[in-house]
Amino acid sequence: MKHRTGWNRTSNHARHGITLVEVLITIVLIVVALAIFALVALSRTKAHVLKQYDAAQLRGISVSMQVWANSNNDLYPLPSLIDINNDTVPELGTAKDTTANIFSLMLWNEMFTPDLLVSPAEPSEKIQVRNDYQYEKPPSAVNPDKAMWDPSFNIDFTTGTGHLSYAHAIPVDPTGAAASVWKNSFNATEPVISTRGPEILSENVTPSGLATLILANQKSNTIAYWKPRNTWSGNVAYNDGHAQFEQSMMMDNTQVPTLPIQRDWLFWDEPHDATQSNAFLSLFTTAGPTRSAFKAIWD
Repeated sequence: MKHRTGWNRTSNHARHGITLVEVLITIVLIVVALAIFALVALSRTKAHVLKQYDAAQLRGISVSMQVWANSNNDLYPLPSLIDINNDTVPELGTAKDTTANIFSLMLWNEMFTPDLLVSPAEPSEKIQVRNDYQYEKPPSAVNPDKAMWDPSFNIDFTTGTGHLSYAHAIPVDPTGAAASVWKNSFNATEPVISTRGPEILSENVTPSGLATLILANQKSNTIAYWKPRNTWSGNVAYNDGHAQFEQSMMMDNTQVPTLPIQRDWLFWDEPHDATQSNAFLSLFTTAGPTRSAFKAIWD
């Protein structure tokens, strides 16, 4: 009688399929890939959110300036027209119209809070929110009892801690001889406040009209705001109250009047513009009746 043999459990045939270890490795690789994708997506989302917050802050500041203008003959804040008795700072006349005094004047009048003046994407450790602003009897004023703002509000990050991230149009008195956008013009092409930019030394222009800039500092903090990191981009608020993200320092649809071939750079006071009407945004530590009296700072 023949007996049936059992199944051969040690067959030499090659085994097919995926082992448990291989499955686990595959799962780990998928999880890692998803984690990397999520981080990239989160980074892009965070950058987008920061841009939106930054734009909202600029709109808030520009709208506050328009609100001020509505009660001040359509002029944006000019400390020289407020501190007429020199109770706040010792400088006389238009020498008062520095960046620090302008924004401190607006803070004093509660047009916005100090945190609105520092970008949520600020890359410089030298620029911080001013948390101890003096709203009453500032001791640094000439006459604290009659002061119109806190003179200790600082924007000069080149000598200490600054409290402002943004550049603004040069505030030459628009009632004077020099042209200025420091007024409520509602012009959608006039930039009034923006992400600050780098110092421009000069430009090179090819025979075909292509212009490139020579910067004082190729590693400026102002190029570290948004990607790509090797060029400037930022939010710009215009005189009609709208703000938009710009990819270039070159003003669209704007040309220097005396040299139509070339465009107008946001952060350069073009020396060939005899009309002095080109856009020029920065932070200014000195001021006066003409553009030459203003000293810009850069990082």
